Amino acid sequence: MKIHRRAILLCPLTLLATPKHNYRFDKQFAVTPKSIDIEIANGTVKVLASSRKEIRVVADIELSAPTTEDLELAKREVRFDPHLDNDSFRIWVETPNDQRRWNRYNTRHNVEVDMPADTRLILRGVNGKIEVSYDQRPTKDIYVKNVNGEIQLEFPKPLNADFQIKTMNGHVYSGFEMTPLPDESETKVTEQGMKRIVSRNRFAGGRVGHGGIEIKVEGLNGDIRIVERKA
Repeated sequence: MKIHRRAILLCPLTLLATPKHNYRFDKQFAVTPKSIDIEIANGTVKVLASSRKEIRVVADIELSAPTTEDLELAKREVRFDPHLDNDSFRIWVETPNDQRRWNRYNTRHNVEVDMPADTRLILRGVNGKIEVSYDQRPTKDIYVKNVNGEIQLEFPKPLNADFQIKTMNGHVYSGFEMTPLPDESETKVTEQGMKRIVSRNRFAGGRVGHGGIEIKVEGLNGDIRIVERKA
């Protein structure tokens, strides 16, 4: 049997490593905001809520680009600057509004946040897993949304909360017994001749324990897991 060997021609660009710049952000903030607002487009987010009174933000940041010139542009333009904005502490990535310039490089921010448990949490992600863990019972509302990635929420028992959950292409798993809540449908009526257009809320409600704060969880492509935090 003859074995035929073919030469594989590689484009010179495939032999070159993509230019990258990695660095770590690690800072503690002695602030007590009413809410913490986190928005990370590309990267994982881990939040630990405890009895601490300050906020600590740790981020492993990677900038990459097809050329050294574009990478230097990313270093100048991409900003990660968590700060207090009125009563809200904001953690987000600032990039230029010009989409053509932003497409010249890629960013990834893997972020860990230690925060006070008695602060309202607003967390939005796009590409990456989200993990939120409370080591004590939450007392403020929570809102978590993710587009492409799993959401995992951990709470200690006993838990008293009202959940509103929505997912498009994922499954919902809960380690807590939930009592269904009545659908809170939002109805909007528009007159177009003899027709009525009605839109309804697609969130499913579930009560844990005696109910209480609202925990709203929204996903698109990824499972939602609500589990017990082990001591």
